[in-house]
Amino acid sequence: MNFTLPTMLPGATLILQALLALFMGCTLYVCIYNRCLHPLANFPGPFLGSLTDWYLVYVICSVPTFGLELHKKYGPIVRLVPNLLSFSDPTLLPQIYHRSTDKPAFYGSWMFGHTASMFQSLKHADHYAKKRLVAPCCSMNAMKTHHEAKIDERIEEFCAKLSERSSATGRALDFSEHLRWFLSDVWSHLVYGKPYGPLAQGRDVNELLAAIQGVYSMSASAANFDRLMDRRRLESDLRNETLFFDGLDPKHNSREFQYSREDLRAEVITFTAATLDGVAAFISPFIDNLITHPAAYARLVEEIQAADRAGHLKKPVVAYDETTRLPFFMACINETLRRYAPAQTILPRLVSSPGYHLFGGKVYVPAGTQMGASPYIIHRDEAIFGADPDTWKPERWIQEESGMDARTHEAYIKKMEKYGMWWGYGDRECAGKYYAEMEMQKLCVELLRRFDIETPTPGKRFTHARWAVGMFWGQQLIFKGRN
Repeated sequence: MNFTLPTMLPGATLILQALLALFMGCTLYVCIYNRCLHPLANFPGPFLGSLTDWYLVYVICSVPTFGLELHKKYGPIVRLVPNLLSFSDPTLLPQIYHRSTDKPAFYGSWMFGHTASMFQSLKHADHYAKKRLVAPCCSMNAMKTHHEAKIDERIEEFCAKLSERSSATGRALDFSEHLRWFLSDVWSHLVYGKPYGPLAQGRDVNELLAAIQGVYSMSASAANFDRLMDRRRLESDLRNETLFFDGLDPKHNSREFQYSREDLRAEVITFTAATLDGVAAFISPFIDNLITHPAAYARLVEEIQAADRAGHLKKPVVAYDETTRLPFFMACINETLRRYAPAQTILPRLVSSPGYHLFGGKVYVPAGTQMGASPYIIHRDEAIFGADPDTWKPERWIQEESGMDARTHEAYIKKMEKYGMWWGYGDRECAGKYYAEMEMQKLCVELLRRFDIETPTPGKRFTHARWAVGMFWGQQLIFKGRN
């Protein structure tokens, strides 16, 4: 049997041609408007970015060094796409990230439908209503009172696994993978009452990490959330446990924002992604910086060992407060946050009415414009962060080694802290920063206290991709137990 394709009617052909011509005409008009007539048309930037929002995909997928090169070429304010300006001058941060600014749809809650987590709340008033409840859950007081002992348990397990899988065998292991297993266990212990178990099992349990890292495909995470949140109701030994987000329970906050189960799910899953990726994006480069700077490594190990011999470090796991009293350690922490802030991409805000007059009124940015900065770019400003801003140099945080007198250095530190974006900026800075600080500082001290850390192949360290946060894979390390 023979079949023949139907011939398109002449009228249909004309309609398709007309639609195509209309589409091309509209596209051309939009491009011309964006390039020549748009309110931001006078701001410098890449040609393709002035035509279409699609250029932002290329910008975000490019390493932050690309954005840095754009600012070197075009100046302190760059038009990335038609309605988005990137700025590199740290002194603009307080004006752009003021407490009443809103977020653009860039942060939208597409992962959870109409339910937005605190981070994804676009209106500043909505964010504030949720932060009033979330912030106490993440406070340093809550961390020390309810959660530090649980973190200690997980650090003990992590170090035991490193001893078992590397020290005892002399083999290298994928530290970046083990680190994510550890972070997943810590977080699930604090939020659900018990560790999730990937570290003990040596694998990604129920593909939680794959779901988080698969462009934030949250279906598997949501299923895990529902199952794990019911654990307390089913397991009697958890009923009296203080868990991380207990403060969001509506029965304790009748006059505040009422968290539904869907709201809580969005909050927990967003925190999960930030916790696993954000903390890993600090610890991996912290260890790598030390390995690639042998003098700093030796000095830090000696500082930790001296404090240990003097009885200044609690056993079996160092207390958080004790880590803050190790001056060179804290200099290494601060310098790693400066050079490798977990957030890498631009963090835009909406310019509020009536617009901003910048640089003494020389530049006007109209209301409704999206405007933001990348921590990676901001932290490489020599006027604020000093010479060689792309060099990892913890000595810049130590007055005696900075080449400055005490008063000048104090002002220098205050300036870096004022304009540092290690945890975001302003009222919307990371709510979980105290959790992150406690976890990463305690773990880093314990790793150096217990192990000599080496890389088996110095020329090949790891795979590093800078997206929304820095991501690390294949960080092969050997952990040799100290006597």
